[in-house]
Amino acid sequence: MKVLPLRMSAADVAALDETWKRLGLKRRTAMIRKAVASLVGEAARTTAAR
Repeated sequence: MKVLPLRMSAADVAALDETWKRLGLKRRTAMIRKAVASLVGEAARTTAAR
């Protein structure tokens, strides 16, 4: 795995923390990985549909 630096506003981090806990994920990085995978997959499907 690679480590990526990431800066987020305090409000965004608070929303992220609330969401990953509500979804039952073990840590915030799991939420970020799922979100990135979802967006990458969506972009691939959109590109393939063109």
